[in-house]
Amino acid sequence: MKTKILVLLCIVFHSFACKQEKAGNMNIITLSLEGKKYDELTLQARLEQAYDTTIKYVEYKGHSDDGYLWEFAYPASQYDSIFVFKIIVPNGADSNALERNVALLCIIDNDTLKSGDFFVSQPVSFIKGNYSHTINHPNLISDYFLADSHATDTEVFAKTGVFWSMISLYTAGDYDKYLADNISLAKKYPDSRFLLVSLLKHSYTFKSYEDISKVFACFSKKSRQSHYGQKIVELINTIFENSTLPAWDTGEPEPIIQDSSKYNLVMFSASWCGPCHRLIPLLKEINSNLSNKLQMTYISIDDSKTVAEWSKLMEKEEITWRALLAVDSLREIKEKYLVGSIPMMILVHPNTMQKEKISISRKEDLEKLYKLVNN
Repeated sequence: MKTKILVLLCIVFHSFACKQEKAGNMNIITLSLEGKKYDELTLQARLEQAYDTTIKYVEYKGHSDDGYLWEFAYPASQYDSIFVFKIIVPNGADSNALERNVALLCIIDNDTLKSGDFFVSQPVSFIKGNYSHTINHPNLISDYFLADSHATDTEVFAKTGVFWSMISLYTAGDYDKYLADNISLAKKYPDSRFLLVSLLKHSYTFKSYEDISKVFACFSKKSRQSHYGQKIVELINTIFENSTLPAWDTGEPEPIIQDSSKYNLVMFSASWCGPCHRLIPLLKEINSNLSNKLQMTYISIDDSKTVAEWSKLMEKEEITWRALLAVDSLREIKEKYLVGSIPMMILVHPNTMQKEKISISRKEDLEKLYKLVNN
């Protein structure tokens, strides 16, 4: 029986591979849904860069001859910009109907984990699920299918695992378990493109570059040498690469690290960032206590639409430390320093330009900052 199933799957994959060759520049996702029939399904792809906050959704209509076996094609050129996929059940003419989606249940380490979205390999991917149940959420109806671990693309399980590890971090606050889960997932799925991009995109959740390195080391050589792998190499590189940006008040170009004989606290912020603003009283206290040995520098990542608000903020809060504007080279700065979430801070050590992640909202990091600077 197992041999017949294996042969059948090989035939299926071969068929899809042939279709991929004919499609040329299109990737194919095939979805086998047992136990529930659909008249129409749509593949929704969320496009975003690993270091950027810009998000766009594109949709592709599915094709099926029987309502159970579905095929979706999307441009291969978009693959590196896609963060996750969703399967949407169109509402038809009823604009007031709740959105409905096809969601997956993945069994990982004996835990059954839910996932409303997923990621896949390229150029072809196969997902097989058996209908389990439907849940009516307040604003969404989800049809859950139990993913077949033997027939389903492993990227689906990798994405689900890292999602729930993040949920655990934010709800239970257990950082050690979060780190251990990420290491375990990278070892289990060493070729996962999703896990690699997630490590880069969510690098702010790790306490140190050393911890990021521990996870990164578990990926395959191929993954580590890939485009996103090299981005992580740049991230965990311990030397801070300087840049020149205009000052917020004079417009004159200045290097981010102006005095390398001191400790430098580089802080990425924006006029619209509430969590950043809540740190201002603490930053003023740090500046008052350590300004002789520590140079503090804001990097505003406001764009052209909001940069005027940054100037108003500086004046209103009477900020006395340096502030530079990235508005004219926003994408370059975000990519160079991998700014995905703010507030984001980097502590640069004197003379050596050695860098490390730091978060002054954490007590242990704040104590470490005072200890280092006052040493």
